[in-house]
This record gives sequence, structure tokens and C-alpha cells, in this order.
Amino acid sequence: MGENTNQEVIDIILGKSGTSDRTYDTNTKLQNFINVELFKQESLFTTIDFLKVNVSSWNIGGVKPMEEMDIRKWLFPFEQNFLPDIFVIGF
Repeated sequence: MGENTNQEVIDIILGKSGTSDRTYDTNTKLQNFINVELFKQESLFTTIDFLKVNVSSWNIGGVKPMEEMDIRKWLFPFEQNFLPDIFVIGF
């Protein structure tokens, strides 16, 4: 898929034509119908759960961490009181 084709798809998703500045009405009766029907069946494809997330970043000017660094203290700062379900780590 070429770059122009990708942009056309993005424009269509955003409610614009890929070849003109004309916008499409994304709030149509069909879209409203789809939204209502999806909402009615939401429990069939949706689960709500609470997750504990640890979001951490290593950001000290592009310096690599020391090899002897104990990363467990960084990832688990609260020890057993907070055990994350998901880690999000940025470098």
C-alpha cells in the first residue's frame, strides 16, 4: 500500500474524502443504529476489570543503566504491597 493510499484510508476514517476537502456526515442514521446495537450487546464482547499498572521511564540523557543495578527495586518499589498486572517501560 502506497503512502497516498494510506492517507486516503486515514482521511476516510476521519470522515474526509481522500481526494477532496468534502467531509462525510459520520453521524448518520446507519451509524446511530450500529452504535445502539453495539451498546445493546456490549456485555458479549466487553469485560471490565481493574488492573494495577507500573509505568516507569529510564531517562537520564541516553546513559545506559549500570550492569550491577538491581532493577527489581525500580520495578517493585513497594515490594509486596503493590504487585502490578502490567508494566509499561520507556527507555
